[in-house]
Formats: sequence, structure tokens, C-alpha cells
Amino acid sequence: MLVLLRFDASKDQGLGHLVRSMALADEALASGWSIEVCGDIDNPTGLEMIAARTEIVHPAPRNSDELASLALCRKANLVHIDTYKEHVGLREILNASGIPLSSMEDATNGRRAADLIVDPSPASELSFRPDDGSMRLFRGLKAIPLRRSILNLGTASTDPSEGRRLRVMIVMGGTDAKNLTNYMVQCWLDTGLDAECHVVAQPEAFRSLDANIRRVLTVHDPGPDIPRFFPEMDLIVTASGTTIWELAYLGTPMAVLQVVDNQNENYQFATSQGMAIGLGSVVAGLPPRQDVIQRLRHVGTSMSVRGTLARQAQSLVDGLGSRNIIAQWSQVAAPPVGPVARLATVDDASILFEWRNDPTVRGVSRNARELTWEGHIAWLQKVLASPLRLLFIVESGRKPIGTVRFDAHDTDAQRWEVSITIAPSLRGRGLGNAVLASGEAFLFTLQPEARLFAEMLESNEASYRLFTTAGYSGSIVVAKGHRWHSLDKK
Repeated sequence: MLVLLRFDASKDQGLGHLVRSMALADEALASGWSIEVCGDIDNPTGLEMIAARTEIVHPAPRNSDELASLALCRKANLVHIDTYKEHVGLREILNASGIPLSSMEDATNGRRAADLIVDPSPASELSFRPDDGSMRLFRGLKAIPLRRSILNLGTASTDPSEGRRLRVMIVMGGTDAKNLTNYMVQCWLDTGLDAECHVVAQPEAFRSLDANIRRVLTVHDPGPDIPRFFPEMDLIVTASGTTIWELAYLGTPMAVLQVVDNQNENYQFATSQGMAIGLGSVVAGLPPRQDVIQRLRHVGTSMSVRGTLARQAQSLVDGLGSRNIIAQWSQVAAPPVGPVARLATVDDASILFEWRNDPTVRGVSRNARELTWEGHIAWLQKVLASPLRLLFIVESGRKPIGTVRFDAHDTDAQRWEVSITIAPSLRGRGLGNAVLASGEAFLFTLQPEARLFAEMLESNEASYRLFTTAGYSGSIVVAKGHRWHSLDKK
């Protein structure tokens, strides 16, 4: 199996896209995949990281047709793209050659239709993503990819209770696109705290600093080996990019700046969840200097604060993101089959919301009111958490085509009520029987003794015909002012 990775890495774009792609490359290689790379890459650190994993690097394709041609020429089984550059119609062009597309996005940044959407933005799985034809969503903290070099490191060191000085590292991203290193060095030194101050930057970046200041710094050239120092540090000052997830996994306390717009979700989540001290945003200008110094002094002087930050961060990032994504790749790259049912997840919330809010679905439902997103998410989370409710998505050829839900009866846990929805765009194609049969088959693997029944409004003739054809029978009952078919599976 070959995956073609498409990403860019430069001074302006930083190393985040590359670092995520290398994390996936590590897990893919460990899982038996081969990898090749294409993109605009002019960063020495990035090139070194790529060279450690593959020798096959192609120039960046100019458009979707060129990328698809490259994938077809190299006999790729999957293309994974992680760039904000537009690639119009990429999925359709790739699919025409039988190649599925995996696409990394950050909220709306880099958004495009794909067979698999990966969005590691925190809590993204709880946000509505309009249907653009994408087949499967995989979002949130479970989708944060980490490199093997990070996963193989030990956890962070304990606080300096043995007489050693505080160890602090300042690393403003892989490229320091906003040239903030000097600013943060000066802010840290102005705290007046006695500490070993490590800085990741090229030595020439400090020419504007006083010679006496330069002498108290330990400077490290940027490179792929920098993370090996992370567990040794008591505090790391950094931008709120991909590095914060590596630090969270390691349990290294951090203070973070939002440096660019697309770091906003990371910054807000990290600070609101207590996994990092927030130093503010520099998107619209530098934050008040005294505020930054005060916050650095606060976290630098408190072992308790640093310990709380580390524990909270580690509780949120489990390091399984790369493995999870490669498992999704394997499913997406497998030969299309179906119909087949799988358990629904919170990642299915958007498509379920659109299906359930379709007027024709609401017209034959017990609750005909239009749903709100907040109410839908609360309902879905409750359903997914209940052992008495089972919600399945039925897919055919990797595409979701319907859903089947089973609800245990109030007084008889062996009786399960069946509800079925066909994707509105696919109605009238005779898919109902296959969707229902797939759901029933999956249910019986989980509940072998289940007895099934279904209820629908007398006016819902399509549903009545579907269930009677599938072996259900019964009679008319009157409830809540309506006439219902009440059917049991023979």
C-alpha cells in the first residue's frame, strides 16, 4: 500500500503541515505502508525530517490534475493532503482513477471534499460541518497525530526540588514566522527569575540582543532532534501550533502565544481547558508586555501551577491519533463493499443532523419539529452513551446511505424498536431493504436474542411496505391522536 503525502513547508507557512504529515508517515511505515512526498518544501529542518523517512520527494503539483496524474503514475493507493492551497475538484479527479482522498483541515482552513476528512482541531467533532459530499469525518483530539520520536520520549521531568535551577525553553515554532523569539527572550529575562534559559533559533537571530544577554542563553539550532529536550524542561514558551500537542502528551508545562489566525482554536482550547498558560495573541499586535511578564513570572514561580498544567494536558492527549488515522486510511483504501453497517460516532453528527432535518423525514417522525444543532448534539451524545440505544450508519462503496436505530423497549430489554432513515438524496432507489437488512444483521451480532418491532404513521406507506416486505406484520393502533402501524418481526 502506497500513500502519497501532499504538504508544504516554508518560512511563511511554518512546519505544522509537515510535522503532522511526518507523524502519519511514521505510523504508516510501521503499519506496512510505503510513502512518497510532494510539495513546496524549502525548510532545512523539514527536509531533514523527510529524508529520515523517504527518499522519494516530488515537486509540488500545480493543480489537482497534476496531483492526480502523479498519484496514478506512482500507483498510489491513497492520497493524503495537508495544505491550505486550493485544489479544485481533487476528490472527483482522484476517484475517477480509483484513488481515495484523505484531507487534513483545521476548522474551515484547508477545507475540501474528500473520502476521509481529518480535523485535529479540539472539539471540532461537536461543530456542524455542512455536507460537501465528503464520505467520512474523523475529528477532534482523537485525530491529533504525533511523531514516533515524541511517543518514544519519556514523560517530563519533575519540578526542581533537588536544588537545580529552573529549566525554561523558548521555541516559537519550526520557523518563527513572526520573528518573536527575541521578544519572548526579553520578556522571560525581565521576569527576573533565576533559570537556565534555552532558546531554539539560529544564532544570528540574536544579533540585536545585548552581548550580556546572549551569554546567559543556551541556544539550540532548529532541527528534528529538538523535542528530545522537552521532557527535561520545567516550562516551555511556544506558539499555539502543533507543538502544544506534543508537549501535552509529554506532560511538559507550557505558556503559549497565538501567533497566526489558524492557531485560534488551539489557543482557546489549551487555555480554557487548563493545559497551558495563555500569553495572549499577536495577530493584531503584541500583547501588553507587562501582562506577558507577569504571567510568565506566575507560572515560573509556582510548582503547583506547573504540575496542574502538566496533568491536565496529559489527560487530554493520549498519543493514539496517528494510529487512529492510519486505521481510517486502511478502511477508506479497502475495495468498496456494501451495504454494511457500523456503529455511529459523534463524527457522524453533521450528516445525521442534515438527514433528520430534511422535511420529508420530519413529516413522518414522532417529533416533526426542526432540530437545533445544540439539541441534536446533546441527543446524539446521550444515544451513543446509552446501552439501551444502538445507532448504526450503513455505508455502501464507502458512502453513507442510511441509518438504522434500535431502542430497547421500556419493559422488555429483549424487544428493540427499529427506526430507519435513507439519505434524502438517495431516496427512490430501492435501498431501504438493504439498509434495514444490514442494520438487523449487525444488531444480531451484538444482541443475538433481540426481538424486533417497528411503528410508523398509517400515512407512511413507504415505510410500511419496507417493513412488511422485510417480514414484519401487525395491526393498526391509535395513540396520541394518530393511527399507527405496530409491526413485529416474524
